[in-house]
Amino acid sequence: MPLIVDPPPIEPLFLSPGDVWRPGDIWPPVLAGQNSLANVAVVTCHFNPCAYRAPVRNLQRFLQRMEQDALPVWMIELVVSGEAETTPGQRVRQVRSQSVLWHKERLLNRLIEELPPSIEKVFWVDADLLFDDATWLMRGAAALDEFPVVQPFREAIHLACDAGESDDDTTSNKARAMVSIAHARRSHPARSEDFGWAHPGFAWGARREILARHGLYDRHPLGSNDTLMVLAMTGSWGHPLVAHFPVGMRRDYLKWAEPFYDDVRGRIGDISGIVRHLWHGSLRKRAYAVREQILREHNFDPAAELIKNIHECWEWTTPDSPLARAVKTYFQERREDQR
Repeated sequence: MPLIVDPPPIEPLFLSPGDVWRPGDIWPPVLAGQNSLANVAVVTCHFNPCAYRAPVRNLQRFLQRMEQDALPVWMIELVVSGEAETTPGQRVRQVRSQSVLWHKERLLNRLIEELPPSIEKVFWVDADLLFDDATWLMRGAAALDEFPVVQPFREAIHLACDAGESDDDTTSNKARAMVSIAHARRSHPARSEDFGWAHPGFAWGARREILARHGLYDRHPLGSNDTLMVLAMTGSWGHPLVAHFPVGMRRDYLKWAEPFYDDVRGRIGDISGIVRHLWHGSLRKRAYAVREQILREHNFDPAAELIKNIHECWEWTTPDSPLARAVKTYFQERREDQR
């Protein structure tokens, strides 16, 4: 197995003077006195290996909205090359990897592990979302008293490049609406695994104890980990996505998914509300079917292909393998700054 040579470590960067976060620090003072949220954390991540402009703009808008709604965010950024893209005033944990692949869930797992022990409920939110209702976190946290996992919205709107953030004309080509998994399971059970209509990701919350036991599944290198998490919540091992995995990938996934299912068993909550997904390239260029074919063509096995570096982030065990090159090409061809 080739030796991974790690780049120099990046120390945690906290750009507000005197605003230093260390693992175990108490929750930010802004939540003092808000008993309903004192044990709740919102986490997000940012990685942009192809140096697209749209994700950076979206990150800034997301953080501005969260600040406007007085909802503090813990954030982790992965730097693949070049300089960090975070902006002053953020609480940011910075790490490095030399490998271009889907890092989201690995980063979130890394960050969640370091949250203060007082945190009992965790919401992980994509950094390109705008929530219509600032009470979503309070209501989502309350829902976690009933459900082990909660998707904190009921409707999601994909905004087009030229759409304003309040654009709700979902019948035009300016936006496309989707629903939460829980809403789909209640209203149209037969379509609940139609992930072009019922969105498996964007934002989720879970009890900290569940995440401590299992973590998020983080070993799909092209970005289907949120779908795999939903299939694990419902025990849907026969779904084509799982059934067509290479043997090593399927074995690795089920080792995580089966005990995760035991803790959830289809008990998935949601709350009323709309979340708007900021544009970063055409959805067609995500090429969801193509990316699964890449794994099959290269017989992907996470146990053989991935290794953690000193930052606890994934690296390819063989950085210049045909699989690593194919994954890098996939992300380059997403062209997230082009319509």
